[in-house]
Amino acid sequence: MEDDSALAPAVESILTTARERAAEGRTDRVDVAPRDLRAAFD
Repeated sequence: MEDDSALAPAVESILTTARERAAEGRTDRVDVAPRDLRAAFD
């Protein structure tokens, strides 16, 4: 994977949450509102 430091903070937070849940063995979804992704495209 590419360097996470180049990602928008919102996207980095979403990925961190997903990684933490996966490390715990959780398979539930990470819900993301469209406004949370908007920062990635600014």
